[in-house]
Amino acid sequence: KVRIKNDGTVGIGTTTPLAGLHLKGSTGLGASLEIERTSNRAWLFQVGGSGSLLFFDITADLERIRIDTSGRVGIGTTGPDAQLDVQSASVQLRLTYTDGSVYSSFTVDSNGDLAISNTGTKTTFSDKVVFSDVARLKGYTVATLPTGVQGDTAFVTDALAPAFLTAVVGAGAIVSPVFY
Repeated sequence: KVRIKNDGTVGIGTTTPLAGLHLKGSTGLGASLEIERTSNRAWLFQVGGSGSLLFFDITADLERIRIDTSGRVGIGTTGPDAQLDVQSASVQLRLTYTDGSVYSSFTVDSNGDLAISNTGTKTTFSDKVVFSDVARLKGYTVATLPTGVQGDTAFVTDALAPAFLTAVVGAGAIVSPVFY
């Protein structure tokens, strides 16, 4: 049933609409709204049985986003375990600057390992980086440190027997993994 009140509010499934358009339902699709572009793509926005707000891609027959009753947002998951939980076998988070050609990507693999990759030349941390396990770092010779680092102090460590903060300055032929 549809009810249009004198104040212009419209109720579908309710006789007392509390918003411009108020949908209410308890069975089947419940309170839902389908939006479709002419025979191209269809989306369903629905309050699910658990009270979660669902964004369902009808064309692909997949739930894309869920906001649960605790406010947790799930993308690619029907059961978010954190405020934002993104599940995917590829890049889970991409931070993009302006036109999309400059970005950093964050991916967690099936072992739980985090990879950060970017289109730039470095990843900068503005605070301390703390390793709770053995650090595995890219190896350079002191002579081949990236531009802007050679001649500066680089901190050398052996990933198997860490000797952190061993300073090496200038050019040379020492081959060591370095963290700079």
